[in-house]
Amino acid sequence: MLDSIPLTYDHKPSDPEEQDRIKKLGGDVHAKEEYVGKSGDVVVSPMRVWYRSTHVHAVKTIGLAMTRSLGDSGAHKVQ
Repeated sequence: MLDSIPLTYDHKPSDPEEQDRIKKLGGDVHAKEEYVGKSGDVVVSPMRVWYRSTHVHAVKTIGLAMTRSLGDSGAHKVQ
């Protein structure tokens, strides 16, 4: 009988260990709610990692739908 073993691990914003790591680095993890149309239906986006930048020339809020990425210098502090 063959058994499979996972060789990789997905770093997802919904993972409690990833949320703790991100919060320790100054980030936050939550889904964004948006109200759509006249009916006022609520649409919830995927969980995202959020970082508020105080730099004058930076985008004020960055939200990534992943907990780790390469090449994203704006969100580097919380990854």
